[in-house]
Amino acid sequence: MNPTEKIQVKKIVLSAAIAGLLAAPALAQNFGHFPSNTPTTGGGNSWPMNFSSTTGRFIQILNPLASDLPTGTPLKITDVALAPTSSTQFVCSADFQLRMSHLNTMSTFNTTSTVTTTPSATYAAELGPVPTNLINRVSGITWGGAASTWNDFGLDSHFGWDGQSAIVLEIRYRGQNTAGGSSCHSDPGIARVWSNTTSADNFVATTGSPSSSSGLKTRLTYTTSHVCVAPETAKLGTPSPIFLTGFTPGGTYILAASLGQTPFPLPATPSCTIALDLDGVFQASQTVGAPLFTNYAGQVAANGSATPLFQPPNFPVLVGVKVYHAAVGINGSIVSCSNTSGTQLAP
Repeated sequence: MNPTEKIQVKKIVLSAAIAGLLAAPALAQNFGHFPSNTPTTGGGNSWPMNFSSTTGRFIQILNPLASDLPTGTPLKITDVALAPTSSTQFVCSADFQLRMSHLNTMSTFNTTSTVTTTPSATYAAELGPVPTNLINRVSGITWGGAASTWNDFGLDSHFGWDGQSAIVLEIRYRGQNTAGGSSCHSDPGIARVWSNTTSADNFVATTGSPSSSSGLKTRLTYTTSHVCVAPETAKLGTPSPIFLTGFTPGGTYILAASLGQTPFPLPATPSCTIALDLDGVFQASQTVGAPLFTNYAGQVAANGSATPLFQPPNFPVLVGVKVYHAAVGINGSIVSCSNTSGTQLAP
């Protein structure tokens, strides 16, 4: 696609947004449960919603072989739900963050249906290098509802799952209301790591207390539409593919990159949000083209996919930088948004 065509595509997006012509049919509700759709059973677990501490950091490893997720197909995770044991609400008045990644290095669980080994006490050993911010609010959050039912968080952005790797779910907060809180149903086959106290800022804890059991029973809402999966690391000077799947065959896609994950909505029904910063990298990804940003706009193939290439320049100073990608799909007057997927630059 030449520069003139790319400009024309962007005009289509802007015109559709302004005109409010983004109506789209409602998607069927698809759910994957860890380990099963039984929110009324399991031990009550204070992790992480009912601790007496005011700050905490917690992760759990969700093995797709121990769930009813459709493995083998990339998915966009659009919500996360837990099942409280009572109707008491969890209230956080300050920073609250829910993040998700593939298990570090995108390794897979392919031998057992449950997580039987104790995870590392070091958070970075399990959480991928570029987790996606699904909720990232400095104003806090209130979560909860009816007891022994699935209670969704309501995510601000979405996560692209590769269809096979174990998923790492992280929740951390500052400013919990220690007088409240809500215990949640747990399962003995879900591994977890946690750190919490009233005497330190465990929001930024680097290590915690690992356990091979008693993680929270979890429900993930997903769709197969508009999925973006970027490599978790990319070598400087080497082209790395960005996989887009579930787009409308014959439609148009535009991929963008940035150094951050700030959600900004496009006026759409249902809502359509891109979680990228409008920074210099974003602008470059829309104007520079190859070899840095190859095929960042084009036509979707007959199988609903596209494979743009990201080739970071071979400048050693860039090692460790995190770059995030997200895409929009255009089908006539309908615009749809992908999840955000991050890549860390490596030598």
